Amino acid sequence: MDKTDFILGLLIGLTGALAGSFLFIVLFTNYSVMDGLHIIRQTGQISKVLALGAIVNLVAFFILLQLKKDLMARGVVLSMIVITVITLVLQIL
Repeated sequence: MDKTDFILGLLIGLTGALAGSFLFIVLFTNYSVMDGLHIIRQTGQISKVLALGAIVNLVAFFILLQLKKDLMARGVVLSMIVITVITLVLQIL
């Protein structure tokens, strides 16, 4: 049970960051999702969009803490670390 809670938290964190990134593109740009991703990738802003999308994970983290789902919250924290590493790699490339 513990392993599944942790993995579920990891998946919640990763999907939350992706959903937040898509919401950012849809709400704050005048482009479709695919066009917005293409333009953001060309301008080198993809790491910033990923970081803004990860803000959604703060909400998930605090909700999981309130529900006493500590292992799921740890999974969300690990997903943030993974997103940070991806962001750093994208900045270097």
